[in-house]
Amino acid sequence: FDFNADWSNFSVVDLHFGKVKADFSLGLEQLVLDIRSLEGVYNKSNYNASGSLGFDGPLEGMDLKINFSNSTFSDARKMLNLVFKNIKFPVDPEFNFSSSYTVKGGYDLASLKVEGQVNGTELKISGEEAEKISLKLSLNNNLLNLNQIKISKSRGELNANVNINLNNDFIELHGGTQGLRLRDFNFYRRLSL
Repeated sequence: FDFNADWSNFSVVDLHFGKVKADFSLGLEQLVLDIRSLEGVYNKSNYNASGSLGFDGPLEGMDLKINFSNSTFSDARKMLNLVFKNIKFPVDPEFNFSSSYTVKGGYDLASLKVEGQVNGTELKISGEEAEKISLKLSLNNNLLNLNQIKISKSRGELNANVNINLNNDFIELHGGTQGLRLRDFNFYRRLSL
């Protein structure tokens, strides 16, 4: 069966996609939804996707390619609730970004695999601001990796890798700075030293 659909509040498990327009086909023999093209809007975020959703047997699971032309971290966190619902950030970052990534595997966190690249601007976190952020992300075996994080601020940059074990909330962080001075940070300037 071939369909053109226009849905509001579309979701699969704990992945929320908002308003979606899609061209897809449904194979009843293997229960596979083949998404030829999908365009969506979730709050301030715009994206497109293609791939398949299998609902039974050996093809059960997701095989999706998703591209965000523009999004915000708060939107992405809500959309990917399956991944983020148990992560407690000490402070929530906010930034605008574009990204492309693949989502493969089953409909539970343990079997989900995600690979992607994020390029962002206007990072705000704990009263600090930075012009740019980029990172590679992956999720496999309940381990969320944010690698090659590069945050550009003033004349310098902060580089880091963050690994989050979603089974036990263990967070490992490695990082360093280049070319940043104390006066490049808002908290230091507010001290009036």
